[in-house]
Amino acid sequence: PGALPGAQNGNTDNGQQLIDLIQKVISPNSWDVNGGPGTIYYWRPGRAMVVRQTAEVHEQLVDMLEQLGRANR
Repeated sequence: PGALPGAQNGNTDNGQQLIDLIQKVISPNSWDVNGGPGTIYYWRPGRAMVVRQTAEVHEQLVDMLEQLGRANR
């Protein structure tokens, strides 16, 4: 995976909105904001996400980001 979807144009930074979407759509109860052990952090200067989760959730996340990337083309 590369940059976050939408990051290529340099204008819009939707990192926090993307994290909110991920936590609502992908295994919601597994995230720390909902009482689970998984964490996700968005580092704005580098437009990067740091995710600590199970392998299954990581696979779902990769799939979602690939779909968003295809939709953004």
